[in-house]
Amino acid sequence: AVAVTVRPGLGLCLEVGVRKAIRIAAAHRLPLVRVHHMEAHMLVTRMPAAEKAQAAQAKGEDPVASPHFPFLTLLVSGGHNMAVLSRGIGNHTILGSTIDDSIGEAFDKTARALAITSIPGGPHLEKMAKEGDPDMHSLPKPLGKTRDPGLKHGCDFSFSGLKTAVRTLIDKEVPPAKIKDMPEDEVRKKRADVAAAFQTVAVDHLCERAGRAAEWAVDM
Repeated sequence: AVAVTVRPGLGLCLEVGVRKAIRIAAAHRLPLVRVHHMEAHMLVTRMPAAEKAQAAQAKGEDPVASPHFPFLTLLVSGGHNMAVLSRGIGNHTILGSTIDDSIGEAFDKTARALAITSIPGGPHLEKMAKEGDPDMHSLPKPLGKTRDPGLKHGCDFSFSGLKTAVRTLIDKEVPPAKIKDMPEDEVRKKRADVAAAFQTVAVDHLCERAGRAAEWAVDM
């Protein structure tokens, strides 16, 4: 069979993939399997390890998929940010999603603001954060000041406010005009402190909301 992503995603990119998949399937007389991008991310967790799969096949058995349904998945893939309860293939409930930016976008834009030129910037920001002190700066907790009780006590995510706050902090701590006269080690330390503070708040927000989603899932 030929599997191809049909949604969600950028329309033009999806169209290129679908057209190619249709041609391959037609040329080789193979069935075409339409795949939901986010469902694929969730279900890949159920793929058995290669060693277990080979052992089962050697015995003439089907590999056992794990985790068993139902299970909760925290998706932080690129532009997506969701907590999803899966009860079966095609049977999913979104308990929380981002109301603005994804954490991936927040990491990448913060990385660029910290003069990280590598793409994607997230892994390099994480490496930089290890050199910093997360307690050096105080950044606002996402949705911490919202007056909407549904948002405050729900499972949705928000990173736009944090992204703006860290941008303001960067402009204050390491503006171009200021770092010209700073020793390189001092500039790196200041950026590392900002990276550490940002990463701590962002990941704490993920953990808090994911934990709440798990509590909701148990009661559903």
